[in-house]
Amino acid sequence: MKKYIRIIALICLTALTITFLCGCGYMGYKKEYKGAYTLVYSQVPDILGARASIGLYDPQILLLEKDSYDRGLYLYYEDSDSFLTVAIVQKENEERVYYYPEESTLSYAIPDSMYDLDNPELSEERLRSMLAEFFTDEDMESFKAQNDWNSPLNEDKLDSAEITSPRLIVRWSHRGHDAQIELFSDEWREVMIDVAIENGHNITEDNLDSVYLNYVSWMATDDYGRKLYYVDGYYYVDGDEQDPSISSRRYYLEMVAITNADGSFDADTFMLELEDKANYQDVIRELKEINGWNQPLSEVEK
Repeated sequence: MKKYIRIIALICLTALTITFLCGCGYMGYKKEYKGAYTLVYSQVPDILGARASIGLYDPQILLLEKDSYDRGLYLYYEDSDSFLTVAIVQKENEERVYYYPEESTLSYAIPDSMYDLDNPELSEERLRSMLAEFFTDEDMESFKAQNDWNSPLNEDKLDSAEITSPRLIVRWSHRGHDAQIELFSDEWREVMIDVAIENGHNITEDNLDSVYLNYVSWMATDDYGRKLYYVDGYYYVDGDEQDPSISSRRYYLEMVAITNADGSFDADTFMLELEDKANYQDVIRELKEINGWNQPLSEVEK
């Protein structure tokens, strides 16, 4: 009897531990500037929506400037995506944020050496110095101009996203809005492999088993239920041409994908590779055009 009591107690303790750990996950962004948070999350691939150096904490968002039409220029930083991003919100309310799609964000990759694991939250002074280091005056003026800074809003160019702050326990559980993807789905993995091979990646029968679909992260949903995702994967190649002491090297695969409202997709068109992740805008724009993003379902050819 005592044996069974110990087993039951162990099961209960395990359940409580799991519950406690789940409760320690990121519960969503609750601070100011939710519109800027949502905008960056929906436009920039591989955004976690939190800082993750030693735990899951809110990203850092600074309001840099407002124009005469109440647009906001923001700086967004998190330590999990290797990006420093500026974003322009055209307008917002409690429910939605409005922006010019594929023109509202500008990101620069920052080196790992800039991370300070002992002090993961940067001071405002440090963030502003990083802004000056990576974004030239010409960059900022061009970015503002493409967003009609200090000019009337162009309503025809506006897109919007519902104000959101997805919760997560661990990175690969990040779905948002009930968008569920089977990480080890053979179909998604096969398409990722096909796209990678077409783009010149060294994937052959010899290392095919080393290709992994690592995680899929929801970015945005259009007015007709289509969903945009960031897709992360990797594969291994034996040996290394520069260093014979290395037995194998890992290569990363980064994609964006769009599914239909019911989760279905056309394997020939739904995924594209981000060969240069910092220049994601053109790839996402192309993918949206191919898949009829924000077009009525009846108007998109099947």
